[in-house]
Amino acid sequence: MKKKRELEIVTTAALLHDIGKFLRRAKQKSVTHQEASELAVLNDLKQGLSRYFNEDEIKEIAAICRNHHYERDRIKGIDEKTKSVATGDRLSAGLDRHSMDKIEYEEKSATEKSLLISIFEEISFKENKKIQAISQLLGGEVNVKVYRFQKLTPDSAFPVEKHKYVTAETDYSNLWDEFVKEFNKIEPTENFNLFFEAMKSIIIKYTWCIPSSTYSPRGFTLPDVPLCDHLLSSAAIATATHRLKLENAKKSSFLILSGDFSGIQKFIFSRYGESKKEAAKILRAKSLAVSLALEIVIDEIVKTFNVNRSVILLNAGGKFKAILPDINGEEKIKTLKRKMEEKLIKNHYGILSINLAFVKAEEKDFEKENFRKKLEELSLKEAEEKFKTFEIKDTDRFAITNYIDSLHGEQPCEICGLRPRENSKNSCSLCNHLSDIGKNLPKSTFMVIKPSEKFYPLPEIELYEANDKEELLNRYREIEPDEDVLIFSIDDTVCSSIPVANINVHLPKNNGKIEDVVKICMQEKEIENTSIKTFEQLGCESLQEENGEIYGKPFIAVLKADVDNLGFIFLDGFLEERSSNENGEEKVNNLYSVSRVMYLSRMMNYFFTAVLTEKIKRDFPDIYTVFAGGDDLFLIGPWEQIIKFTKEMRKEFKRYTADNPDITISSGIFITKPSIPVYSLAEGGEEQLEIAKKKKNRVAVFNKSVTYEDFCKLLEISEKLEKEIKEGKVSTALAYRLIELSDMANKIYKNSKNALWKAYLSYAVYRNYGRNGKVKDEERERFLKDWIELIENFSQNISKKEKENTLYIAIAKALYRRRRYGKLYSAKKK
Repeated sequence: MKKKRELEIVTTAALLHDIGKFLRRAKQKSVTHQEASELAVLNDLKQGLSRYFNEDEIKEIAAICRNHHYERDRIKGIDEKTKSVATGDRLSAGLDRHSMDKIEYEEKSATEKSLLISIFEEISFKENKKIQAISQLLGGEVNVKVYRFQKLTPDSAFPVEKHKYVTAETDYSNLWDEFVKEFNKIEPTENFNLFFEAMKSIIIKYTWCIPSSTYSPRGFTLPDVPLCDHLLSSAAIATATHRLKLENAKKSSFLILSGDFSGIQKFIFSRYGESKKEAAKILRAKSLAVSLALEIVIDEIVKTFNVNRSVILLNAGGKFKAILPDINGEEKIKTLKRKMEEKLIKNHYGILSINLAFVKAEEKDFEKENFRKKLEELSLKEAEEKFKTFEIKDTDRFAITNYIDSLHGEQPCEICGLRPRENSKNSCSLCNHLSDIGKNLPKSTFMVIKPSEKFYPLPEIELYEANDKEELLNRYREIEPDEDVLIFSIDDTVCSSIPVANINVHLPKNNGKIEDVVKICMQEKEIENTSIKTFEQLGCESLQEENGEIYGKPFIAVLKADVDNLGFIFLDGFLEERSSNENGEEKVNNLYSVSRVMYLSRMMNYFFTAVLTEKIKRDFPDIYTVFAGGDDLFLIGPWEQIIKFTKEMRKEFKRYTADNPDITISSGIFITKPSIPVYSLAEGGEEQLEIAKKKKNRVAVFNKSVTYEDFCKLLEISEKLEKEIKEGKVSTALAYRLIELSDMANKIYKNSKNALWKAYLSYAVYRNYGRNGKVKDEERERFLKDWIELIENFSQNISKKEKENTLYIAIAKALYRRRRYGKLYSAKKK
């Protein structure tokens, strides 16, 4: 217990060792940042720290913060705890710092009030580089994008041009005051992992925009590493280092461990069950459960290695990385994997899997080039693990021998189609649990997660509403020190005094406004009274009512999207410069570091989990987030809203990633009836995404792939055509003829007779355009000229070059919108 407490003191001191940089820039200008860190711990943050530590321990944390530069300051008589924190700081900062002493620029532009450079400005690996040299990040010839001194929100997370943001003296000061106020509201607990996660949430929220370093004795450094990422990486290294000391290890030897949760989509979009009962509830519950599953795995790893949750560097999108002390580490991981595999086979029949890969490292491996090589080595190990998900050497351990007997002569669960039914119910215990989660999630503000032997790695989840806040907080305070429980606030506006999780679940609320429309679409059946819209109701949101008539198609759409080349970006995408020394030897200077990788991962994940979720809530409330995190997303919604959202998403993504042309996203849109099975939605979305991924930085819909720029143009064309159909100028027959002729123009290289498409178009337009007699000849001529130009630009293919008839997207969308569906239900009743 004494060793455990000592490790917790080291972790907390490492997490706060440079917090004085924040305080010094905000308030205390006459002290060093080490002294400011000590003052912050003893005064400003004391109330929050006292929720877990006693007064003597707080003083010890303050002393460690004060002396963490003991080598540079030549302080003697330093204890091992301080040395561990110093090691964490040194190894993290040594990776981060990039000296700029050879660059000429005004000194005042590199003061301690320097703005944090967006991490997305530092990604460069293609020909069209926005920034070609590291020196340009501080020079004046390129106007780099930076972050404002504001707490992290979906709005503040967008970078701004440096010259457009003038910092005020009060910006830092106000931010510090808000930070202190929120930190000191942390709830008391006896569980250090909960306490650490609460501190971590607040530190990220307020120091994400503060550069860790702007100046060093060796010269100016790039203000491009957030203070929070330096603090968190320092805490991870210091914790692993001190655990080695506590175990009397002869040398500092580490494991860099990565975990990858596989089979997520196969589990979420299971195709085995026969029943569509509660499909939407189960879908949203599965999404939540898999997003939290790694928390259970992480707790298991932390306990196995006798450390705490500070060792986790990254945890997003079904992947995590950790720095662990190598004390029989290889054997521990083998044992852990063996136990995991047995549970995964038993509980999920091999559908879900967790791949663990690791490399050994020493202190010297945390130097820039060495660390990069280590992560490249780890990447190869990860690829190997994916090909041997289950190491089946002993078939008796993995063969499912009692499956038939476990069903007790009955059919399996009607929802998942796999597990035995629970007691007299038609569904299994997992699906019943998921159904309860899906039912309660829309009105929940807090969640409690704990390990479950029968669901592993999926957690047991308890949900609480805002009205249950006091009951929840009382439970939080009573959690035992070693209890495997995590409690999160889903909404930090309701409660930020406990750990906060960005849960990317938005559910379309049922307002009852489209009841008549839904009835006509469902053959006048009574509508299920639910608080969340069904897929059928989402489809009906794409319909439009005009004078008692309904137009459109009651379809839904799936949007599946992910970032292009992200694996490559993490390993080789960071900006680098090449130079030669006096002997002609080439030197490569690269910005790659653990903190920058954390920075990039965290910001990319935040776009999908927070920024897009907020965008959906605000502007597209009928879109359903199945999952969004890491670098990808899966959404379901009314088909037209999904199309509009895709356009907005890409615009926001460009702005969020500093308009960097090397960072792109591909999207696939699958439009279908709302009644198809969930697994078909997933397969359709994946097929469209694969079409877009063939060329990347594109969107695919109706099996056609286009650039985002052409996609926006096609939507404008579609809106114009839709208007002319509505006005009676273009008949449905003429619109379908436009599709035929554009297809004809697209196949000229196959048959020269297809070159007659213009003649056929001229005949069709003069015969059919404006048959209602409301158009003039010049208007008809204008329509013909426009469509000849459109077909030439988007469809015509004379040579054998790869060119699709993308004009189909615009015409099909207009036809979908103007299809006459029937009379309004209430009008029919009259």
